[in-house]
Amino acid sequence: MIKKITQIGLFFFILSSFLHCAEDGQIDSQSIDADAKRRMKPKVNAGPDTSITLPTNTVQLDGSTSTATVGAIKSYFWSNISGPNAPTIKNPSNAITDVTDLIEGVYTFRLEVTNEKNISASD
Repeated sequence: MIKKITQIGLFFFILSSFLHCAEDGQIDSQSIDADAKRRMKPKVNAGPDTSITLPTNTVQLDGSTSTATVGAIKSYFWSNISGPNAPTIKNPSNAITDVTDLIEGVYTFRLEVTNEKNISASD
């Protein structure tokens, strides 16, 4: 008896998940459970740590090996998390961008990637 109830419950879950899909075939991200969202997150790779030596004060950030697990990558966004000054990120919405105006010190940059389902991840 419990087995039949479980099967009915599973059928109801699948049916209700199907009914929450948008008419255009896109998944309504608010109706997706947390575990499913975790599996749908893009795989983000902000690239390896890089060292430069002054007077060089520019570095290239490369997140082009990031991939979407579902659909395609819709957007990239680079930001400066920490460092001794506020360097210029030339094209923060590109997978590959240059950072200029660096001074001596240690910097941390974050790449956030969003897929077509509006699910984001960062590195």
